[in-house]
Amino acid sequence: MPPVNQFLNHRIECNTVFTGHPMVYQCEWPLYQSHHGINPNYTAIKYSIRSNKLEIGDKKLFHNIRDHCNLWRNNYDVQDNWNSVSSIIDFYGDNKDGFLEVAGPGSWNDPDMLVIGNFGLSLEQSRAQMSLWVMFAAPLIMSNNLRTIRPEFVEILQHREILKIARDPRGIPGKRVRRLKHVDFFVRPVSPVLGAKLSQVVAIYNRWQEGGTPLKVTVNLTKNYL
Repeated sequence: MPPVNQFLNHRIECNTVFTGHPMVYQCEWPLYQSHHGINPNYTAIKYSIRSNKLEIGDKKLFHNIRDHCNLWRNNYDVQDNWNSVSSIIDFYGDNKDGFLEVAGPGSWNDPDMLVIGNFGLSLEQSRAQMSLWVMFAAPLIMSNNLRTIRPEFVEILQHREILKIARDPRGIPGKRVRRLKHVDFFVRPVSPVLGAKLSQVVAIYNRWQEGGTPLKVTVNLTKNYL
């Protein structure tokens, strides 16, 4: 097996040369940078500089995570409870470092695994996690026991319409475009192009957790966001 740095510098080639099968490579930074109080430079991550490498001796320094990794973690590990899942949703909704703009086909922000079908989420919370992970164009990695998962959670994970959105070839992550009262509105551009614009998927996320009471809100997304 060749050294790891050969995989890092030749990510795509290694997928077939050494295994004969498609592979993905996951990185744990910029998560570890955040743990040490370092703000990840997503501007540097976003733009490929393969044609403008910095060289020190025989070493070539790559500043673009997309040159090395198919997916990367950028927040704390998900736990099997709603507080953890909702905090990740808020982190992605805030998008403070502009990391959503970095992602694209073959290169994904990774908010961590789906905990659907384990023990900590209700049915509605599981639907929310599935929907928002798809809106973020996130990898859909399950963490449950397939031998014991209940049918209602299987239905969520195999929902054909939402999986069509997840597989959109453009791979553009959705963003939170509005927060009204305790309700967040997310919009994700997807295929096909209608006229001169991409189609849009809208997710409405009720963050209200006091008693589970439904909320009634009215918002005009068409004018400013679509």
